[in-house]
Amino acid sequence: MKTNVAEKLKKKKHVVVKCDYERIKQLKHQYTLAGMTDFEELAEEIESEIYKALDSKVDADRINRKQLEYFGSMLDSVALNIERKAEMLEIQERSAEEWRQLEYEYARVKPGGYSMLTLEHIKAPHIFAKYQECAHRFCITGFRPANGKQKYCCPECAEAEKNARKEFKRTSKLYANGTYLPVLAYKSRTLQHMDKQYKDHERVFGISVQERTTKPNRRSRERAIRKQQIEREATCAVGSKVTTYKLSDMSDAEIKEKFGDSFLASLRKKA
Repeated sequence: MKTNVAEKLKKKKHVVVKCDYERIKQLKHQYTLAGMTDFEELAEEIESEIYKALDSKVDADRINRKQLEYFGSMLDSVALNIERKAEMLEIQERSAEEWRQLEYEYARVKPGGYSMLTLEHIKAPHIFAKYQECAHRFCITGFRPANGKQKYCCPECAEAEKNARKEFKRTSKLYANGTYLPVLAYKSRTLQHMDKQYKDHERVFGISVQERTTKPNRRSRERAIRKQQIEREATCAVGSKVTTYKLSDMSDAEIKEKFGDSFLASLRKKA
């Protein structure tokens, strides 16, 4: 019995090793940030790195847990890339009839407002005749125009209609058929996020971060302008003559003339 207990206490200690960190970063840039969709290839690369790490040390039988979790997140990212590609392909090949149906379903009544159908039931006929439907294609709110030229129920709808027309022109160049819908209406949040992530991190694999060129933002330009101002002020300060005054040899009238009443008063307080 004692022997069995002793054997249980003699548990073998696991030898944990880590994979090459630089290689992990390389795989991340190659597969996740660049929008790659080859799940099996990445899995093979990860498996290869794990075996290399295990072979690098005698009796090694475990990989660092955090690195394994990181490998898992990389595989998840590639799986999302596959979903993104499938969704994007569906959007690009959507027919005009399908877009019109989605646009019809997207139309809404403005919060606090009523559709023309509802107004017809709750308003007297002579009052209902003064109402009209908002001209924005995605707003079916009924309203009473202030004048004969008013077509939209609010300025926001007028602006939204302009944006919808711009969106149709833009998407007509990208997809088989254009749509007036805003991107939020037909792209999943994952696809929107990944589009932004891909644009933010788009790079040719193998090119270092320092070799990439980025357009400076407003804050960077402001910093550059401020830096130039400081440098000019510093240059002027170096080139100007500095006059030193010995206050003990000056009278109160001279101090007042040079530095003002407040400075003279502060000297008297210190004295």
